[in-house]
Amino acid sequence: MSRGSLHRWIVLVMVTVLVASVATWWFTLPRLPNPIRIATAEQGGLYHEVGSILARELKARTGCEVEVVTTPGSVENVRRLSLGQADLAIVQASAVALDQVSVLTPLYPEPMHVLVRHELGMKSLPEFAGGSLAVGRAGSGMHQSAMHLLEQYHIEDEQVLREDRYFVDLEDSDDLDGAIVTTGISNPDLTRLLGTGRFQLLPIEDAGALSVRHPTLKPFTLPRGLYHENPPVPARDLKTVATTAVLAASPAIQPALVEETLGAVYQGDLRAECALFISRQDALNESPVALNPTAHDFLDPYRNLSLLANFVESLVGIKELLFGVVALAYLLWDRVRRLRERENEKQLSVYKERLDVFLDRTAEIERQQMHTRDFEQLERYLDEVTLIKLEALGELSHEDLRGDRMFLIFLTQCANLIRKIQTKMQLYGSDARPDQERSPS
Repeated sequence: MSRGSLHRWIVLVMVTVLVASVATWWFTLPRLPNPIRIATAEQGGLYHEVGSILARELKARTGCEVEVVTTPGSVENVRRLSLGQADLAIVQASAVALDQVSVLTPLYPEPMHVLVRHELGMKSLPEFAGGSLAVGRAGSGMHQSAMHLLEQYHIEDEQVLREDRYFVDLEDSDDLDGAIVTTGISNPDLTRLLGTGRFQLLPIEDAGALSVRHPTLKPFTLPRGLYHENPPVPARDLKTVATTAVLAASPAIQPALVEETLGAVYQGDLRAECALFISRQDALNESPVALNPTAHDFLDPYRNLSLLANFVESLVGIKELLFGVVALAYLLWDRVRRLRERENEKQLSVYKERLDVFLDRTAEIERQQMHTRDFEQLERYLDEVTLIKLEALGELSHEDLRGDRMFLIFLTQCANLIRKIQTKMQLYGSDARPDQERSPS
């Protein structure tokens, strides 16, 4: 392959990789659904009104179409979320198992209202017998809450006819004597109905016991004159219970939609339309369950800073631990080093003592050869010096000793002595008689 062909091939591969990377990035970008579908409840009810306001705000923020889906209520809303037929839903906390959905935020409390016709003259729900109660559409949170209340008072079907009807039917249907309505106090249908003066509200005296049986129901007080001033409705502060309306979604909701939805909830007009709207600051504490992680971060923007602070603090602890480990390792290393140094010094001392022995032996040979002219004797001296040198080199192997001044003196002494003996051997010759006296030339 030529250099030009190789270059073109490399460029082609790089372009292909670049295009593939951009395509992967583009197709994996999180996208908002279009349209965004919000499951609510009956038209005219508070869920439908809240859903309509949220839809208007979401459309303005995202540019997506937003559909408000009318349903019987909470149970049906959760079913639609699970089937992918809705993206968001308003759900009553006491009506469904919230572990089936991803809760984005609590919206407002929903007190339970027990309405009866004035002419019945009743003071409490247990007195109600032989009549008919509207308990909400099947599949609604209102229906589920009504069932909890009737079970608390052990009111059976033969005592009360339970009508799965929306409570506004009280206005035009004489066959209904009352209704159990769990909704926010801003519900326009409820406000209009109580404003007619034809109905009264009954207390729930067992509110505490009911909240123990159903933790999502909390004791609540409806203040005197909340719905009408003259005559006041209710006529006095009224004991009841309240659940919470929450904004829910599928567990698979995209983080981008969570952020846009919560922005619409807390930065739009929804707060002004809902009495007792739960503020952004209180949402985490008021939620009946743990929130979606993205929602939690939105509501608590300093959470990550806290996590970062904890991480930094843990790093400080780790740093201190590492410092201690390093210090301990250094102390151990220094201890081992000192032991080795002492061992080396001890060994070096032994070698130096041995070197002194070798030096003494070579010095003795040097003294002996000074007055010797016998060739054979000189030859023996030469062999002895050579053997001493070899023995010393083999025995004194310590590297610190090899650079020691005394060892160098020893080697120099051996070398000088060997040369001196060799010179004398050349001078006197191999045939020199041992005792013959010669004058040095």
